[in-house]
Amino acid sequence: MENERYNVSPAVQQAKLRYGIVGNAPALSEAVERALRVAPIDLSVLVTGESGTGKEFFPQIVRMLRSDRAGADLCCVDTPV
Repeated sequence: MENERYNVSPAVQQAKLRYGIVGNAPALSEAVERALRVAPIDLSVLVTGESGTGKEFFPQIVRMLRSDRAGADLCCVDTPV
C-alpha cells in the first residue's frame, strides 16, 4: 500500500530487500533508484550524506550490478551536520 503511494518500482523494492535497506521515504527510494541507474555505467561514484545514514549500502548495489564487479571507484563521505 505505502509503496503504491510513492510509486516505488519493483527493482527498487527488490534492491531494498536484498541489501536490508529499511524505510519508505521517497528520498530513500530515489537514492536506491539512482544507484540502480548508475550501476551499469563505467564511471566513478561519490556517495555523500550525514553519518549513520546507510551510505555503505549504495556501493554494494553498484558493485553487484556492474558487469566486471570491479567497476570504477566508489567513495562514501560523511558530511558534517
